[in-house]
Amino acid sequence: MKEETFAPLLRTTREALDQSRLADAVDGLKALADTIADWDLRAAVDSMAEAYTMMLRYFRTGAPDTSRRTMFRSFLNQGYTLCDRAEREGLTRTSADLYYSTLRTVQTMGMTLTKAVSYLEEAGRQLSALPQTPDSTSDTLRTPIDRQRAEAGRRMFDVIWTSAPWTLADAETARSLTASPLVPEADVALFVSALTMALLHQFDAVKFDLLLDLLADSRPSVSSRAWVGFGLATLRHDRRIRLNPSLPSRLELLADDANAVATLRNLQIQLLATLETQEIEKQLHEDIIPTMLRNPKFQPSKLGLETIDEMLRGNDPNPEWRENEAVKRIEDKLKRLAEMQAAGADVYMGTFAAMKQQFPFFGVMSNWFLAFDGHHPDISASLREIPRFMRSLFTSDLLCDSDKHSFALMLSSIPAPQRRLMEQQFEAMGINDLPPTDVAPSTSVDDERQRRVYLQDLYRFFRLSRHHRQFANPFEGNLVFADTVSLAPMLSDDESMLQIAEFAFRHKLYAKALHFYGKLTTPSVDVFQKTGYCYQASGQYDAACNAYAKALLVDDGNAWTLRHMGQCALLGGHFDRALDCWMRLSILLPDDLQVERRLGETLVHLGRYDEAFKHLYKVDYLAPDQPRTLRALAWCSFMAQKPEQAERFYAKLLAAHPTADDYMNAGHTAWVTGNIPTAIERYRACLKIQEVDHMPDDFFNTDADVLAAYGLMPDDFRILIDAVNRAE
Repeated sequence: MKEETFAPLLRTTREALDQSRLADAVDGLKALADTIADWDLRAAVDSMAEAYTMMLRYFRTGAPDTSRRTMFRSFLNQGYTLCDRAEREGLTRTSADLYYSTLRTVQTMGMTLTKAVSYLEEAGRQLSALPQTPDSTSDTLRTPIDRQRAEAGRRMFDVIWTSAPWTLADAETARSLTASPLVPEADVALFVSALTMALLHQFDAVKFDLLLDLLADSRPSVSSRAWVGFGLATLRHDRRIRLNPSLPSRLELLADDANAVATLRNLQIQLLATLETQEIEKQLHEDIIPTMLRNPKFQPSKLGLETIDEMLRGNDPNPEWRENEAVKRIEDKLKRLAEMQAAGADVYMGTFAAMKQQFPFFGVMSNWFLAFDGHHPDISASLREIPRFMRSLFTSDLLCDSDKHSFALMLSSIPAPQRRLMEQQFEAMGINDLPPTDVAPSTSVDDERQRRVYLQDLYRFFRLSRHHRQFANPFEGNLVFADTVSLAPMLSDDESMLQIAEFAFRHKLYAKALHFYGKLTTPSVDVFQKTGYCYQASGQYDAACNAYAKALLVDDGNAWTLRHMGQCALLGGHFDRALDCWMRLSILLPDDLQVERRLGETLVHLGRYDEAFKHLYKVDYLAPDQPRTLRALAWCSFMAQKPEQAERFYAKLLAAHPTADDYMNAGHTAWVTGNIPTAIERYRACLKIQEVDHMPDDFFNTDADVLAAYGLMPDDFRILIDAVNRAE
């Protein structure tokens, strides 16, 4: 097989199927079968092609056929299945990717799903026979069983993850695993992860059907993983699900279940929360931690594994920190992270990233998805020797399972004497355990927590695994369930849309918030306002104005809306529209100097300088010598052909904290009044602030029209540039 031929053929065939060009897809499938010399596959393609040809022949006769569309969809579904088969057969021979190398190993070992189930059950049988009272003897007896169980779990994962499309008999074998009393819940949860990864790699209706069954499983870790897998698989394979003859009806039944709809709504919010993780990591590594390290008053050792809000509580009584501005800035940033952590944000993503690259444990794919129970043979011995405070950390939900394994592996690498020293230090500090929770979580809260933790495990795999580039990362694709035909009916109601939109808005995910606000059938004033705000925050000022205008149709006297619409109109260059907003606001808020100043600035843009000056002068009279007001007064005077008046305002600005623009505009004023030496001095000061050695040739381009009104032409600009650049 020639890989350079196979890959393009595979891509174009899938594109034909995605675009419902079935005849082209059939040609592609024939070429794929010939390329890999799979004659059974070629026979199956020929059979489908012949059936489709017969349908076309019948269609040409013009005879009515009510089943034609159903048959066409069936052919598309069959085409996808044959394309998957060609891809699997071709790449198994040549690809060095982890998936196909694992598949070849499974085939060489003769591993089957039936064998994997029997190995897991045998390990479970031996575990159940152990003494129930933990002691050194039971620990010694358990260690080899844990090794057997870990290996059985790994084999089970590899068999399911790399399995071909299942038969109904395969599905029954898998169901026996999930129902077996000998298989621990953690291993069933691992099975669900394997099922999810298999579906993300290649669609299989039988596996997807089993995943739907597991949504109602009574074990939280199992059902939670099933929900996450269901959501991600549906996002990936929406078209394949719709083409399947039986799956759409199952989803319709699910849409009638109020609890299922509520769970899916919550899962949508949790998926959107993963969009924050990268930003949090960036804040920690580019902003907060460097700030701490630069500040000698902040101790980096405080960034242990305590929660951020605990860190703040411990540091708060220090009066020196409250008085120190640098520390105050750090505290404000940490408070923001503490709030995000309390809301379920993933703030520990970067903490253990390096460990996941370092430890061989994470070279085994199934280990990324293990539920943490402390019995894995790579960590169990070391966990028995760590301080009780640290052990309690593993039963909390501060860390996801993947991070708990990372932390345990880190502890196992610490020599025993140092671990004992840690315990003594914790005891001396009076720290023996994490604070207990006051109330046991409800089932729904526990399910929600389980999904959040599992999403973090998945997110880490797709970002940090050494093989992550070989996988299509679902978190980088479209995460909106309502954009799929399969799930849209479950989340199309306004209540769902609004809840998801509000979450996105609160977390500054403005593009996503706009997406969901736009789907509401009866938007309120608040929705129009927030829509405008999202557009404004994204720099889309015209769209923001339109949204604010809709809000004003319902509440025409809302000062907040008028203010923001005025800002957007001004930024978008719609000065008449901005003026209308500021005029209406000046009536509502006659004593608001910001409105008065905005009104003056807008009039300047409209060339109504005398009117503008009155408003700006009022602001300066009531709040003297504000730099922003002085700038507006100076420029207004200059534009009104009153350079001497402008000079007075620029003199005040230059005596305070002038900007480069202040020096440039003051230079213009000096130049048009004939004070050339002062003009040159001010232009040079402008260049110095800009850290530019020479005045560029286009220095006056922006203000050329304004200076032309004073009779200054391009030749004058050239002379001035040479005068500034050439020292005497």
